[in-house]
This record gives sequence, structure tokens and C-alpha cells, in this order.
Amino acid sequence: MSYIPDGFNDISGSLNGLLRYNDETKELETVTLSILGYFINQVTDDGEGVYVETVASNEKVLLMILLNKDAAATEIQNWLILPVIFTQLASGAANKDAQKRDLSWKKGIGYASIYRRTAFAADVISE
Repeated sequence: MSYIPDGFNDISGSLNGLLRYNDETKELETVTLSILGYFINQVTDDGEGVYVETVASNEKVLLMILLNKDAAATEIQNWLILPVIFTQLASGAANKDAQKRDLSWKKGIGYASIYRRTAFAADVISE
């Protein structure tokens, strides 16, 4: 694959903690399955001998990062919106270490932008 710069010569980053497992249901969460679906095929077994394979996708991913999550109502939220290529998925750890779940990316080909909008009360992100 060739890399053609268009605005940003190079921008990359990583996202932490995206691989999540639900302790109650004992299943991978939907966002985790979606991310893994870019890298590997997924096979589901219903326990009755029926297997369904979902082939790894090669779709474009549009990443939207809120740069100032503490923006209050009436303040400006700044979003970085860009197409990305996932470059590495790091998972696993030694028995005594914390589980590592990092997803690395770099800007893909396509339109990227900073999106600025006024936050409304319902848009405010709280922890």
C-alpha cells in the first residue's frame, strides 16, 4: 500500500484500554469485537455444530478525538477528525503484569479536520 500525504505529512497515536471483557456475561464487549474485526477473522460457535465466520474487514476507519473533554456548556469543543490506519494491536502481559491493551494508528489517506462546536448542556462529558 502506498502512503500519500494530504495535509498532515504524518500523524499517529495510540489508544489505550479498548479491549474490554465483561466479567458478568463472560463475553468480549461489542467495541472490542469491532476493533479485533479489523485484524482477524472471527468464528462463532453456537454449541450445536453451527459455525459462522466473519472475515476481517478492510474498511476505512474515521477516528474522532475530543481534544478538550472538560468543555462546559456554551464553551467550544475541539474535535480532531481523521481517517486512520490501525498499525498495531498490542495485547497481553506476563502473569503478574497489568493487561496491556493498546491500539496504534497513523493517519490514513483522506480528508482530516479540526471540528469546533459549541457544547450544549446535554453534550457535556462527565466522569
